[in-house]
Amino acid sequence: MLIAIAGIIGAGKSTLVNGLDGHKFYEPVESNPYLELYYKDMNRWCYPMQTHLLFARWEMIQEAYWSQKDGSRSILDRSIYEDWAFAYLGYKAGYMSELEYETYCHMHETLCTNSIPFPDMLIYLTAPVDVLVSHIKERDRNCEANLMTDYLVSLQGAYDILMPEIEKKIPVIRIDASLPKEEVLALANKAIQEREKELQGVVHPRYKGGM
Repeated sequence: MLIAIAGIIGAGKSTLVNGLDGHKFYEPVESNPYLELYYKDMNRWCYPMQTHLLFARWEMIQEAYWSQKDGSRSILDRSIYEDWAFAYLGYKAGYMSELEYETYCHMHETLCTNSIPFPDMLIYLTAPVDVLVSHIKERDRNCEANLMTDYLVSLQGAYDILMPEIEKKIPVIRIDASLPKEEVLALANKAIQEREKELQGVVHPRYKGGM
């Protein structure tokens, strides 16, 4: 079973992944050579960082799919589909040119269409922006120190565009990330168990197309 955990910065994706049982595939934060550069100069580094993340995420979902054995779970810390939201936000903010954005969208569509499987479900963690800011401060990552509330609001707007499109293809379970961590984990486990029951005896093709 392939499970994606979604949500904007500070929603608690990695914390939830830590608590779930299965093969875990984390967002490549520490290994991302562009992240700190991007937060210092978004205009200069937006396009190369988004391109880097797109291919890293594509490799990760391939590895996650093939790690499933005998009904085991593979859990993704963010999905490849969410990468579009960051690229869209960068384009709207002027950090990515129209040509760069068109090139990125072409790469995203090419990689996602008929080359990777859809997750069997997506758990979408949501929370008010003030809660997200609190989470970001708690984990104290240097590269996120200067994140502005306006940026998170804009990112949430991009997710609001994206999620209805994802729901057309993948079952999406929304969970309030402002709840205590134990409750979030319990709700996620319940949703996963219910989805596993639905999928019993169902054979999925290797490729199911992209967004």
